[in-house]
Amino acid sequence: MSGQARVIYQFGPYRLDSAQHLLFRDDLVISLAPKAAETLVVLVENHGRLVEKDELMKAVWPDTFVEEANLTVHISALRKLFQDHAHPEGYIETIPRRGYRFVAPVVERSVANGATSYAGVPAQPEAAVPRPRPSTLRLLVAGFCGLALLAAGFVLVGKVRLFSSTPRRIHSVAVLPLQNLSGDPSQEYLADGLTEALVTDLAQVRSLRVISRTSVMTYKRTSKKLPEIARELNVDAVVEGSVVRSGDQVQVTAQLIEAPTDTHLWAQTYEGSPRDLLMLQNRMAQAIVQEVRATLTPEEKLRLTTIHQVNPDAHEAYLQGRYLWNRRTPAALLSSMEFYEKATHLDPNSAEAYAAMATVYATMVATDQFPPQEMEGKAKAAAEKARSLDEGLPEPHAVLGYMKAVGDYDWDGSYAEFDRAIALDPSYAMAHHWYGYMLVVRGRFVDGLREVHKARELDPLNLAEQEAPAQTLYWSRDYEGCVAQSRKTLELDPNFFYAHMFMGDCLEQLKKYDEAISQLQETLRISPNNTAVMARLGNVLGTAGRKKEALDLLKRMEQTRQSEYTSAGLQAWIYAGIGDREHTLQLLEEDESQRGVTTLFLRDDAKYDFVRSDPRFVALLQKTHLDDSEPSRKQ
Repeated sequence: MSGQARVIYQFGPYRLDSAQHLLFRDDLVISLAPKAAETLVVLVENHGRLVEKDELMKAVWPDTFVEEANLTVHISALRKLFQDHAHPEGYIETIPRRGYRFVAPVVERSVANGATSYAGVPAQPEAAVPRPRPSTLRLLVAGFCGLALLAAGFVLVGKVRLFSSTPRRIHSVAVLPLQNLSGDPSQEYLADGLTEALVTDLAQVRSLRVISRTSVMTYKRTSKKLPEIARELNVDAVVEGSVVRSGDQVQVTAQLIEAPTDTHLWAQTYEGSPRDLLMLQNRMAQAIVQEVRATLTPEEKLRLTTIHQVNPDAHEAYLQGRYLWNRRTPAALLSSMEFYEKATHLDPNSAEAYAAMATVYATMVATDQFPPQEMEGKAKAAAEKARSLDEGLPEPHAVLGYMKAVGDYDWDGSYAEFDRAIALDPSYAMAHHWYGYMLVVRGRFVDGLREVHKARELDPLNLAEQEAPAQTLYWSRDYEGCVAQSRKTLELDPNFFYAHMFMGDCLEQLKKYDEAISQLQETLRISPNNTAVMARLGNVLGTAGRKKEALDLLKRMEQTRQSEYTSAGLQAWIYAGIGDREHTLQLLEEDESQRGVTTLFLRDDAKYDFVRSDPRFVALLQKTHLDDSEPSRKQ
């Protein structure tokens, strides 16, 4: 260009003002991330020519050393931007191991002194260049947000708006796993942690249904198309993006896509240091909530705009602990606890670390594989600490809801805590799941089934949520329904041991003993030495008259008990199977004194029908406050 002239490049429905780094599509402006815009300008100015990677990186980052992944991120973002209106051969061609070429036909026109002209075409008025139409208010809001982020140390470096002319209201969304583009597998926890944090932030909005982490993580590294994923999860929109960490810098890109049409609605890129990650995830959540036009209560608005200061090293330890916790194995649970303890040591005010710690202890109680009283005490202490630091976190309330039921038999207090957890996070699948079980153990089968179905809706690909209704149907003595639900779950995964286990329970009550034994033996093959399965198998063997085999299993469990914790309540199941009234009641009383989970299911578990009228059993029901349960509603 010479003098005051500048060049407008036109390709397809797009126009690029190289001097101002503005990209237009039809009559809308698309504000790119600065580095993405610079990348595009270099490529378009050299259209038809191969631009070597080194040349391109020096042009875009002239005074800074950056890794090639940064360039890859911007090229990927540009390709996704153009994909809806791409030239048959695409706009940007990759030359492997060399660089990129802008291959779409480009028309150049100069702009000078208020007039424009194409090469070889008569001049036209400046008005021929359509101007952007965002409202002044929107621009002011965007400006203030940018200044706020800059002041906080995190830079908002780009936003894309690609609204259709009549965008429809979005009622449900799934946050797909953010891609780790750092080239370092050890940073996977960061990408997964930010994914989960974004899910958690969005889930606080009652008017928006947000799919739980467990289900979205099944799409990690998937090749499925977004409309297909959206259909499987039954959502209106999806969020996808990437994370790049290089030294003490992090770049996160996210975009919101309307699922049925695969239309990009919004995108942003943020750059900053790891200490700014909480600011990042909060701003991302606020932007998405705004774009989907979700209705917010005053409390939700306050929570979304409140950012707690944390020690960055503590937050990183928390993310590593969360990464391990999501594996759910006993070893992973113990390892995650080490990171949470590190986080609370580095930052004694880290409410999220205490809340996560409480959830781990509660999970240990629920699995019945750890000493319950010890774990319950630790779960309560961690949950109370988290709640004292941040009353707005849903996790501590869910844990306290569970602990008040298991440890205190405080049913009203338990329900109040679950109600509070769900009010704070309506999409919290685990809270709905636990709440459902606590309703069912008191005979509220309809209400309980509603809650576990809600958990399944929020986490549709989580097999545990798929199977939860089966166990609920067992307690309500709908054994045919339980078997049918378990078979549906096994169609999704033939090796899911919970489905085999609960089907064994129900087949026994249908007096199909051989089938029940076969299911439970298959469960033991999948999960060897699982005491919960051994107890069930011993019970059905005893009921079927195979007493010696049942006692052999009991002996194995008692040997295990000498070296590690084994639930007295589970041992009671085998004695119940062989009809030993005295040992059954003795072990149930011991389990109650230890606050074992098995005690919660005394009211409706058919295994105990042969001792149900015994004064000692009646006393147990009274002690656990299960004798004054609300009326059973089995309709």
